Amino acid sequence: PPRSTLFPYTTLFRSLTPTLNLSTSVVINPTSYPIAFRRRLQSLNTALRLASKRIKDGQKLLPDIQKQAWKAYLLCRHVLLSEPADIPLGVWTTLWMIFSDEQRANLDRLAHINYLGGDMIQAGVPLDPAQQLLYMEACFLERGHKDALEMWGNAEESFNKDKNAHRDYLKLGIQMLCQSGQIKEALKTTDRKSTRLNSSHITI
Repeated sequence: PPRSTLFPYTTLFRSLTPTLNLSTSVVINPTSYPIAFRRRLQSLNTALRLASKRIKDGQKLLPDIQKQAWKAYLLCRHVLLSEPADIPLGVWTTLWMIFSDEQRANLDRLAHINYLGGDMIQAGVPLDPAQQLLYMEACFLERGHKDALEMWGNAEESFNKDKNAHRDYLKLGIQMLCQSGQIKEALKTTDRKSTRLNSSHITI
């Protein structure tokens, strides 16, 4: 996949844009976009509706729904990003649930998250800590170690308020540093993780 442009991670992870559409609707209004893309948007809406219903009913997502959603999204993602304020937050949430699904049939899970996470950030949609970590992992595997580690290094502030989230943040960093051959940095991060865990057990 093409390299995405680097961005100020900490700012985009933390803040909402003034134009963010907070609607919980899980469908996109096709009339907000050029006629040439409306059939593709209708196909995406169909997949979003089917997926949303199964999620609400506690049922597993079907591979056919995931494939339809990905195909339709890939064909119209650029036009969607041209008018991000017209995309309800519910659409982004549902897309994330579809593409991040951990079923074995979802073979391209991290490749899809690499695209979707970048698109959400570009659209001004904030990623929660769990989403940030999965997106960093996807970038590490799909886009390159340097980009992912830079993102990880700049995102720590958004994990400091929750000790469990910060633990997972450090754990991911250790794994990425080890896999990229930065053993000394991995050991330093391991020491930080141990220090934080030990301090959390100290009571005054």
